[in-house]
Amino acid sequence: MNIARAFDGRPHYVRDDGISLIRLAIVAFLLLPAAAGVGWVLNWMYLNEHYHAVLDAAVAGLVMAGLLYLGIGKAHCRNGSVAGSLGALAGTFAYLSFYYFGMLAHLPQLGPERVDALPHYIAQVRLKRDAAVNLLRPWDRKALKPNESLNRFHFVMELGFLIVMPAAVAVRRSQRAYSRRHGDWLTWNAARFKAHSGREILEAILMGLGLQPFPRVASFNQGDGPCRVVLETAPQGVEDVSLFPAYLSVEDSRSRALSKHLVKRIVWQVELTLPEIESVLTLFREEASRWRVSRSGSFGEAKGTYAEPD
Repeated sequence: MNIARAFDGRPHYVRDDGISLIRLAIVAFLLLPAAAGVGWVLNWMYLNEHYHAVLDAAVAGLVMAGLLYLGIGKAHCRNGSVAGSLGALAGTFAYLSFYYFGMLAHLPQLGPERVDALPHYIAQVRLKRDAAVNLLRPWDRKALKPNESLNRFHFVMELGFLIVMPAAVAVRRSQRAYSRRHGDWLTWNAARFKAHSGREILEAILMGLGLQPFPRVASFNQGDGPCRVVLETAPQGVEDVSLFPAYLSVEDSRSRALSKHLVKRIVWQVELTLPEIESVLTLFREEASRWRVSRSGSFGEAKGTYAEPD
């Protein structure tokens, strides 16, 4: 039996794809100097021979992903296309800033206004003349020969990291549940468990059992991506959280060996009944203290897809 089918037909959260233009404009404006700063740091490492091809760009991608995570949350952006585009543009700007600052250092006579010379600098100077040192044999000066094919490969890989990582995190952040009436994101609670335990956890939730017996993990367990249980409830500051629906998402590691580090969604933002909420709240002590459930066991009389309380 597919336990996830027991949640078929349940009310679920539906995004409105809304954006706040003012908030988004402010976040985009603040992202520009932050992305330029990431590019400046990469260039400083490059000029001082501390730059590691691909690896440092991947770290920069993580930094940009963190900035987009914060930015999308502050912008209250629920539109995945807009969030992903902003992440991709910010990452691209950061990576091109890396070469822009390099151009100013290598060709100072051009001046900072010659942005139009950047494509020529990348193609004719960096891609054709950059030379990599073999870290396993740093004393071997023969390795200091430009390799245009290798440089092009590095360019594509590094640009890919700085586009995909911020964009993916931005899209993911925009998918969280949001209350339009309250003007804030729902409270997000997450717990990690041993890989491949998602279906057993769902079964326990359906039965209204506590989840304390399931072993929790900090990050990864035995090389597999962990199972993650997410509960989204009323925004912080709401006095009666029982007026808001509670949404459950469960992700687990894929079973195949080649994709065991990837996760799949078993259920995603489905609305829970009162006994199921009480079952999941056994994981989150602080969130449990916020709940003051009425004796009738009702919370908002929500039917169908998510509707804001009047």
